[in-house]
Parts: sequence; C-alpha cells; structure tokens
Amino acid sequence: MTLFNRFILLVLLLIFSASVSIQHNVLGGNPEVPVHIKLAHNEAVQEMSRQQHLFKDINCLARNIYYEARGESEQGQLAVAQVTLNRVESPMFPNTICGVVNERYKVNGQEVCQFSWRCDPKANTNLVVSETNPIFQLAWQAIKNYHSLDIVTTDTYWFHAVYVKPKWRKFKERVAKIDYHIFYRQK
Repeated sequence: MTLFNRFILLVLLLIFSASVSIQHNVLGGNPEVPVHIKLAHNEAVQEMSRQQHLFKDINCLARNIYYEARGESEQGQLAVAQVTLNRVESPMFPNTICGVVNERYKVNGQEVCQFSWRCDPKANTNLVVSETNPIFQLAWQAIKNYHSLDIVTTDTYWFHAVYVKPKWRKFKERVAKIDYHIFYRQK
C-alpha cells in the first residue's frame, strides 16, 4: 500500500468515526460536538498537512534526482539524493528539501541556481514524478534511510558533472567520482 493510499485510508477512518459519533450526539439531543471529535478532526488535518508536505518533499527530491542523475546507476542517483539531504541538515542551506532544490542567488546581477536544471528553461519545473516511478521510490527510500546512507560523506554538499569545470571546485575537497558526477566537501 502506497504512502498516499495509507493517508487516504486514515482520513476516511477518521471521517467515518467522527460521523458516527456526531450522529450519536444528535440522536441523543446534544447539539455540541464532543471534544474527542474536535481532537480527531484536528489530528486528521495535521496528518493531512504533514502527508502533503512529505509528498511535496519527496517529489522535489525525485525531480532533482531525475534532472541531475537520470540514466545513472542507483548509487549515482542516491549520491545526488544524499547531497541534497545533507544540505537540508546543514545551516549553510535552506532547511527543507524543496528549499534546497529551488535555492537561487545572484552573482554579478545574474540569477544562479544551486542545481542547474532549476535555471534551465527547457526543464519542466512542474514535473510530478508518479509514485510508481522508480526515482520517486528511490527518493522516498533516501529520505527514510537518510541517516544510514553512506554513498558520500555527510558533509558532502557539492557536485558537478565530469564534463564541466566550475571554479569553485578548486576550493573544495574531492570526495568521490560516481558515474558522471564528482562530489566535494569543504576543505
């Protein structure tokens, strides 16, 4: 059962239990909604919000893996995922997956994206990777198992394709080369 299906089942169960309890109160002549119904509703709303946020984060990570490492090995894709998640854990970067993936800044008046595909007008920024797509599943597994990932080090925050030579690489320590990417951490 997918994460989304489990969420829908939880919401349906909460709605059903709330409607049975409301019917009982109405039949009993009490017009007030009982406290446990209010709490169940609040919990359902909070859980729905949490699930939506999680789904959005999984999708942001999946899109980053897709655009940065599609066609590479699972290890190469997990390395990209780990760098993205490492940044979330670091105070140097935004503290959400989508924040890290979408981060931009200005250099000499020109907008630069942390991940080049975000500034590529050909990339579909609204791409939604379906739950059945292997990259979505890989992103979900990376998030769930982040603290046991050891593809690159936990302080690896940068990478670039082997066919480019960014200036910043001279100021970083090379950690690994996996498929078509070279990974770095701070010197």
